[in-house]
Amino acid sequence: MKVPLIIAHRGGLSSARENTLAAFEDAIALQADWVEVDVRSTQDGVLIIHHDPEIQQQPIEALTWAEIQHLDPDVPTLEEAIACCQGRIGLDVEIKEPGYETAVVQQLQRQLSEPEFVITSFYLGVIRAVKENSLSKVTLGFLMDHQTLLDLAEEEFLGHFLQAMGVTFVAPSWQIVDSPVLKKIIPTQMPFWVWTVNDGETMQKLLKNERVEAIVTDQPKLGLQLRTDINR
Repeated sequence: MKVPLIIAHRGGLSSARENTLAAFEDAIALQADWVEVDVRSTQDGVLIIHHDPEIQQQPIEALTWAEIQHLDPDVPTLEEAIACCQGRIGLDVEIKEPGYETAVVQQLQRQLSEPEFVITSFYLGVIRAVKENSLSKVTLGFLMDHQTLLDLAEEEFLGHFLQAMGVTFVAPSWQIVDSPVLKKIIPTQMPFWVWTVNDGETMQKLLKNERVEAIVTDQPKLGLQLRTDINR
């Protein structure tokens, strides 16, 4: 059985701040398989790594890169994050909102080869835009949480749409992995990249689930140890 990847969520919980180059270095030192990052765009079109839509209560989309550097010097650009991770760890890149998909794809494809990164989003429009604007194949994942599941529960053709858009995996939150609705609307051949799993018991269960291809966690050290124990 192929063992799931262990992905450090925003670099994982460590002494370093999440979504910083220091956090990514920690994930690399732990020998996590991949690191998950969140991408947003500044007012002047610089792609940065940041989860929340605001920095010091100011919207990122209304701030220039120079202003962000002044407010929070630890925020890296996507280009810097790629340079840090290139050849050392895979990149799971979440596009946080529509509007800058093409720029993200172009930046990733300039610096990395296709097997070194994946792109995920909660937005079907983002998925479509990536598919339509990619010069070559990009591995795409559709993020889902409980609300997404409720919104799409009656969409019996969702699976066919995702396949048509080139989506190769679904990324459900761990709380909905066993949902009958999820299994009904997502094709059985489409694997799961499950997030954000921090409980050891849940992690052990998912490590043994043949449909789970990756586990995103704040505790990559725990995930790596449990995976080693299971494989003994």
